[in-house]
Amino acid sequence: MQNLNRAAMPDGSGACPPECDEPMNESSSEKPRKPSLGRVFFSVLASMFGVQSNRRRQEDFAAGSPWAYILVGLVMTVLFILTVWLVVRMVLKAAGV
Repeated sequence: MQNLNRAAMPDGSGACPPECDEPMNESSSEKPRKPSLGRVFFSVLASMFGVQSNRRRQEDFAAGSPWAYILVGLVMTVLFILTVWLVVRMVLKAAGV
């Protein structure tokens, strides 16, 4: 990789500044922040609809506790099932069945 960096030097000197040897992603040294409950909720909601981005998924796995996502996912699944059940009951009642 240093050869690529040296070749890309504008003056063609081949001398690589100290930052050549440093990783490109400086944020990897920082510890990821714990996500808020709202972010966990929207992340689980997006994944339930299948529109979760790969970048966001990687951030979720790197930063958050899996138990927060599991708990929110279970609660949202139960709420979804109850909503479908109530809608079916209302439709059946309206139909006179």
